[in-house]
Amino acid sequence: MASNGNKRGEEMFTYRSLFKSVCSSVVLLTLLTSCQTGPNESEQTKLKILSVYDQATIHNMGLRSFLNEHPDITVEFLDMSDNEGNVLDKYGRMETLMTDQKPDIVINDALSYRLLAEQNRFLDLKPMSNSDDDWSAGRYGAIDQWMALNGNGTLGGLAPVFDSMVVLYNADLFHTYGVSIPGDGLTWNQLLNTAKLFSIAGDGENPIHGYYTDQLEVQFIDQMAATHNLSYMDWDRKVATADSPSWKTIYETVIQALQSGGLGISKAAPAERTIADAAELFAQGRIAMMQANYGTVKKLEGMETSFAWGALTQPVEESNRGAGNMTPSFIYSIHGESRYVDQAKELLLAMNNKESALKHSAANGLLPAWQSGQAGAESNLAPFYSLEAKFVRQDRFWEIPLDLLLQIRQIRSDNFQSALSGDITVEEALRKTQESLQSLLDSAISQ
Repeated sequence: MASNGNKRGEEMFTYRSLFKSVCSSVVLLTLLTSCQTGPNESEQTKLKILSVYDQATIHNMGLRSFLNEHPDITVEFLDMSDNEGNVLDKYGRMETLMTDQKPDIVINDALSYRLLAEQNRFLDLKPMSNSDDDWSAGRYGAIDQWMALNGNGTLGGLAPVFDSMVVLYNADLFHTYGVSIPGDGLTWNQLLNTAKLFSIAGDGENPIHGYYTDQLEVQFIDQMAATHNLSYMDWDRKVATADSPSWKTIYETVIQALQSGGLGISKAAPAERTIADAAELFAQGRIAMMQANYGTVKKLEGMETSFAWGALTQPVEESNRGAGNMTPSFIYSIHGESRYVDQAKELLLAMNNKESALKHSAANGLLPAWQSGQAGAESNLAPFYSLEAKFVRQDRFWEIPLDLLLQIRQIRSDNFQSALSGDITVEEALRKTQESLQSLLDSAISQ
């Protein structure tokens, strides 16, 4: 019996020794692993990025620096800018790639963001924006507001830059002709009524334009309509919406402004019209008011002018004077099904922080999401940051055949010109436009 007891004791000793040996090996292996100084290939995170912008541009805007600082992260870049054929085809293809490729990060423009955000494809980034370490302090809040308005109420993206419009005015012309300089928050009707006060200025060879645009008449009309969230058709339902009291008001306002001489339209051929021409006329002192984006303002600031000039907020809707249209760019979103949310958030913060926005905005001709010191209350840039965002309805126009769009524009232009010349009334012009557009849409349905 003593012999059996010794044997069991020896076996227990052997098991204990083996257990201790295994435990020691596990601990040693853990310590050795934790002491490794760099990630091996299997530990790297590969983020898949789908972008409407080319890879070189995104690298220059900070992606290259981010990857250098994060050797544990690599990227696979799906570049939609290489899309061949119709440039608008990419918007349709993005929906397919979102499902097939499941990118972790999507870099949108304003159009693709609205297309995908309304389908709830993106992660809500609001918790990140409201975190204790508030990296977004001081950001122009209207950008995030725009994201929510166009993303079913959620913050589906972050944008470091944006563009918008302001109204430039020649202060010397206002003083010379005894016209009071208006303030911010003008409606289109107020702006064009002010422009009429300059209708007697200048001469036939060198007229002074109260308000000047380089757009075609129908393009200018659509710019006014966008302020009121008005469209001439609903493509999704294939319904023409070109005849309404709101359209009548816009047509009559534009016709009166053109006939009075207060509204100047470029005489150049459509293909030759550029915003640079308007900027040159403004610099020559021949325009009292005109709309301009950030690039035009910066160009004028670099030109020598013999007069004082300033900027006002863009024309607004009378019922919503505190809001205006804007266009965020380089919108970074995280796919709702991404497996690497934490790493994707790191990249989004790096590409959207204040330092990055201020550094890369000017090179792309865009405004930074953070106001720089030059955007103070007296600056010509201040009006860009003065309004809240507003929702603007968007048709899936990339689905509309180009020849159909050209036919629609021609019909609208012909009928407007007939009303302008007095051959038909505004009511008749709108009715004929409505009927012709609906006929075209009905034909599109049947094909």
